[in-house]
Amino acid sequence: MAVGLFRASRRRRETVAESARPSAGAGGLAEDAFRRPATVAEQLEANGDASPYVATPARLRHGGGIVPVLLAASEIAVHILEVGTAHSGVSSYNRIVRLDRSDDTEPGRSTVIGLCAYVGRRPVAEMIGLGMGFAASELVFYVLEVPATAEGHTVLERAQAGFDLRGVPGHAHQVQRFLY
Repeated sequence: MAVGLFRASRRRRETVAESARPSAGAGGLAEDAFRRPATVAEQLEANGDASPYVATPARLRHGGGIVPVLLAASEIAVHILEVGTAHSGVSSYNRIVRLDRSDDTEPGRSTVIGLCAYVGRRPVAEMIGLGMGFAASELVFYVLEVPATAEGHTVLERAQAGFDLRGVPGHAHQVQRFLY
């Protein structure tokens, strides 16, 4: 009986504490301030992808700087997960318009990949059927540096295989290579 009382009193205290906590939108503490960071698998599942994946640390060239990310390739999508935050980008392979790759000839140097994905509302098949190409405002471009490691190589292989199998065919768009 004591255990039941403890649980009931703890629930009451949590309810009181939560009602006194300022909302996150009002500049207060975030609700998850003390929660452990989500694992890669949890982040991929939150993006709607529960398929097996491989991941590697990478660097996203963003504006004038570099952002540390995890690059994950699953059976259905490519995920870019920003390290230290809950921010992520995901694109299923059927929405990837271009996947360019620039392998450095020096051993141990990073591979640079360029990823262009369609983020518009219409289905990709409809856009291809219209024959008008993709509007620039409905495309996102990512440039990532993937380290020359075994796991980096595995992620690149999985992403390339997914794109080759399900990506937007080259004859269906006008997007040119943007990685040199």
